[in-house]
Amino acid sequence: MNPPDAYQQRASECLAFADQSPDVDDRMTWRELALCWLRLSDHAEQFRYRARHPNATAGAASSFGS
Repeated sequence: MNPPDAYQQRASECLAFADQSPDVDDRMTWRELALCWLRLSDHAEQFRYRARHPNATAGAASSFGS
């Protein structure tokens, strides 16, 4: 499993925990954590894109997560 897939898997796990949690505050915390994992996945993909395409314009790399 490559890192972006791992980050997305962690986000999915957090959402599953949120669905199972009886406490509203805990559900919100799990969902916020899932969003953090998804943002990390986006940042990692941007970093990898820039590493593979060092001469790419900033606009191309910033299109991820739009």
